[in-house]
Amino acid sequence: MLLLGVGLIVWSRYQPKRATLFRSFSAFAISGLLVVGLVLYVLGRHIHQQYDLNEPLVTACGEHEQLTEVERLLSRGASPDAYGIDYKETALIAAARTGNQDVVDLLLKRGADPDLMDSDGKTAIERAKDTKHDEIATDIEQSR
Repeated sequence: MLLLGVGLIVWSRYQPKRATLFRSFSAFAISGLLVVGLVLYVLGRHIHQQYDLNEPLVTACGEHEQLTEVERLLSRGASPDAYGIDYKETALIAAARTGNQDVVDLLLKRGADPDLMDSDGKTAIERAKDTKHDEIATDIEQSR
């Protein structure tokens, strides 16, 4: 597109009768290139957020002894309300389900929404109770 725009500008010098038309087309081509570049940049940032930060965050929340990794991912920009790639559960639900009290506290401190639901329609409180982590369920209820 950029070459088309530059080519039209150069060609307009040799076609004085059509110079205005060529310059208009070239401006349109160059503007289109800028818009496409911006869209690709935004999409790339979204893909980076989901695959490089949010998915590892949900995975780390579902495993024990991962508080340092969760802190690192959150500091790099992972969302405390992150769903995994499969959109099955949020980071808070994974931590509550597996009994990771420290991770639950960290996610709540960072603003995780306790009312988000997993693919079965259950919240972090319900998952904590289902897996007999009543203290975690109480902490999440009190954070509302």
